Amino acid sequence: MRAVAVLAVFADHLFGWPSGGFVGVDIFFVLSGFFITGLLIRERTATGTISFQDFYVRRVKRILPSAVLVLVVTVILSYLLLPAIRARSTLLDSLYAALFVANFRFEALGADYFQQGQPPSPLQHYWSLSIEEQFYFVWPALLALLFILPRRGHRRGNTQAHQKWLFAAMATVVSASFGWGLDPMCWTRSIPGCSWGKRDDSTRWQGKTIQTSSSVTRSRCTRTPRARRSR
Repeated sequence: MRAVAVLAVFADHLFGWPSGGFVGVDIFFVLSGFFITGLLIRERTATGTISFQDFYVRRVKRILPSAVLVLVVTVILSYLLLPAIRARSTLLDSLYAALFVANFRFEALGADYFQQGQPPSPLQHYWSLSIEEQFYFVWPALLALLFILPRRGHRRGNTQAHQKWLFAAMATVVSASFGWGLDPMCWTRSIPGCSWGKRDDSTRWQGKTIQTSSSVTRSRCTRTPRARRSR
């Protein structure tokens, strides 16, 4: 399904069909958040802990080689094919992209009066990768915290309180992300200084949080009797 989502994005960019193919980005984010959260939950169930080192080593091996290669090739071609000003701008974009903060860079440019009407950056697609990696800088630690804090109540036999805490915590995360996306200043194109990047960022975070919440809830609700006894 993730492959279909990515192909829909490519087709929308190349052929303008299917209309709304950019929704594939949301689908990819939702599935990615669901699968990775499931992996983290299974790791904790099997080992009793979440290894941040192993998680980020896997992310680095998966993301950095191809991401850095694209950045280097794009910058080189920019200096060969584009005017000097655009080449320098692309170089700056690549630095933000390498640090996974390209979405903030493009959001700032989108709100810059003097950037209106300028062609998009060759690295504009890195905004989605930046959002994804920012999420994974935060989510493993938050997930570990969600399991650690209520465990004290569980040790005292207060299983119901444990379940209520987990549900409340995940509802808070989802609600906060959803509320961020409801900023009325970013739903009207005509408002000066309103960046669509902010709305896109919050929408992607909503997709991530909703599906990671689903993964957590499913894991807690479908735990086998054996797994319960092992605790």
